[in-house]
Amino acid sequence: MPIPNILLEEGYYFVADLGNGGQSHTCVVEKGGMRFLLKRPSTTKLSKEQRFRFRQEAEALQMLEGIGAPKVMEYAFEGDDPYIVMELITGKTLGELVAGKPLTEDQTLDILKKLVDILSRIHNLGMQHRDIKPDNIIIQKNGSVYLIDFGLCRVANGGQDYRTPASKELGNRFLRLPELGKGEKVSSSVSDVTFLTGIFFYMLTGQQPHVLMDEHGMPPHRRANTAERFSNANWQRQTFDKGFAYPIGQRFQSADELMNFIITMKAKAPVNNDDPIAEFAEMLSSPEYKNRNEIIELILKAQKIFIQSAQKSVGSQIGMGGTGPNATDYSVTSQFFLVPGGRTNPQIFWNLTTTLSQDLNTISHFCDFQDPNMQVRTYSVSEEERLLTEYEQIGELRGKEALRGLITQMKNSRR
Repeated sequence: MPIPNILLEEGYYFVADLGNGGQSHTCVVEKGGMRFLLKRPSTTKLSKEQRFRFRQEAEALQMLEGIGAPKVMEYAFEGDDPYIVMELITGKTLGELVAGKPLTEDQTLDILKKLVDILSRIHNLGMQHRDIKPDNIIIQKNGSVYLIDFGLCRVANGGQDYRTPASKELGNRFLRLPELGKGEKVSSSVSDVTFLTGIFFYMLTGQQPHVLMDEHGMPPHRRANTAERFSNANWQRQTFDKGFAYPIGQRFQSADELMNFIITMKAKAPVNNDDPIAEFAEMLSSPEYKNRNEIIELILKAQKIFIQSAQKSVGSQIGMGGTGPNATDYSVTSQFFLVPGGRTNPQIFWNLTTTLSQDLNTISHFCDFQDPNMQVRTYSVSEEERLLTEYEQIGELRGKEALRGLITQMKNSRR
């Protein structure tokens, strides 16, 4: 297809033909020693919808200003020969880079983060790309990532909205989405995020997801050919469980939500390390473990104060025994009993259990007082002084209550 006369007059000349793609034809042109991409409709008889979509693509690229997408140099829409001249983005498509072989996790997350930044910008500008696939993603040698081909994009408040006819399916064969199927009318930025989830899956496996749910009701990551890949990668499996959910409302609603979920779940995942000594050392040095360990040490200190106070309150004539305090990851437990002088059998048993919440924000305890108002206490982890003071007080109260119970028991035994 020849270059429009107006571009020839401006000094552009033909370099190489790139062929047809969808509704358009592309070629490489040059001017002033610089090369550009020339995009034109593949037919000269454009419908109103085709002209609208072609114009919308150029306007969308203009809004992006060359950030993560080709920069528009000039364009024309009027007459029978519309065109867009844009920046020529060189590099490998993601399809060429993967070529059936999974990328490393680090490489995958680096590319995904850059795509998230691009897609967030697109959505913040009120646009939807609607055709995200490996062939529309270019990775340059310097690591820059570009999203190209905005031919199916939708711009909010972009004038007349030509909706896809009910007989046609929108999207691509890389990942068919139910909301973009024939007869469906949903148009949402969530679909772009689901495409991006598919890109994440593709980079990790080298395989295209194709459909959100196969004939067996399985999403891409739970099918026979990929399930083993994610059997020991819980954070990845959880990401795809949400990202590939069939109802659109249950998926990630934004690209930032997808990335934040991955970062959070990956941080919680156990370290995959063949050296258990190194793995254990890394666990002990983690801020969460250190913080939790400090709070458990505080609880142990409080329970020791409780025990000392209880022993003091029962007096020297009564023996007091038990076990504890014994700590686990999130709780400390002590068990007590009294032994009257001259006897060997323990009498009057009671327990104290202090628990740290999973979010490390609150401490609560249960002690089997006869008075229900004394059984439960809750503290903020910052209330160290209150915790220690009250544990001394309730230890004394619980010791006296146990002693009164022992006196009653011994009186009854004499009758």
